[in-house]
Amino acid sequence: MATLIAVVMAVAGAFAVMLGGLKSFQRTQAEVAVAQPNSQAIRRVVDTLRGAMSVTISNSGRTISYTLPARSATVDPVTGEQELVFPLTSDGVTRSFTVTNGQLVSQPGNRVLLRDVSAIDPLPDSSQFNQAYAPFQSTTIGSRRAITVTFIAAQPVAGETKFARMKSTVLIQNSR
Repeated sequence: MATLIAVVMAVAGAFAVMLGGLKSFQRTQAEVAVAQPNSQAIRRVVDTLRGAMSVTISNSGRTISYTLPARSATVDPVTGEQELVFPLTSDGVTRSFTVTNGQLVSQPGNRVLLRDVSAIDPLPDSSQFNQAYAPFQSTTIGSRRAITVTFIAAQPVAGETKFARMKSTVLIQNSR
């Protein structure tokens, strides 16, 4: 009888450890599910803005419009890429990223890069808690122009809402 009780206690303990591990795994998966698309969107925006010629922020920091440098018509035989026209000139196409209706949208093309973007900062440890934040902000680093990009994505998972905040600052390399 004592052996049976010991075995039952051991099995119950192992089951409790397994349940705890599965709950932890579920939380981690939920956090990754929120953070990964946010990370990919911020990377795409930052990589695109890095090479911009001109940048304009409007709509209370919810829209950033930019132009890219013109590229030559010929392909470099060594790199296989089109080189930038020198002296640097704009290609004349105005592009933009806009956060509207909970989505990050790229123009032209109206492509949705990120869904469930929070309009207010929902994180209690933030200095802007429960306030609207500007996804795009102009700043300077030394004498160089820079843009700070912030996205807070939200996603309901297992009865609670998970948030992922991503922030990155990019130097505008071709800004004149």
